[in-house]
Amino acid sequence: MEAHVIIGYLGTILYGLVQIPQIYKAYQRKSTQDLSLYFLCLYQIASILTLYYSLKLYIYPIILSNLLSILSNSVLIYFYFYYQNVQQWKKLSIF
Repeated sequence: MEAHVIIGYLGTILYGLVQIPQIYKAYQRKSTQDLSLYFLCLYQIASILTLYYSLKLYIYPIILSNLLSILSNSVLIYFYFYYQNVQQWKKLSIF
């Protein structure tokens, strides 16, 4: 395998995992208060559209990158709604 192909796949994997630190931070703090839902939704839509494009053209590094991005972004969106509900439940609690 040529060096530029290895570098391309390495960059692809890093691009797909770029949100892991944010996922970790949200999980540790049990809060997503500093996340923008608009950003998360736009990022998800962009990843899905780019995935479709890369599937049609059989661009495997981009397919991998977008699958990883969709997965990590889905976790952040889940955390966003989960922690929003937890905060509301705490406000409603009488204890």
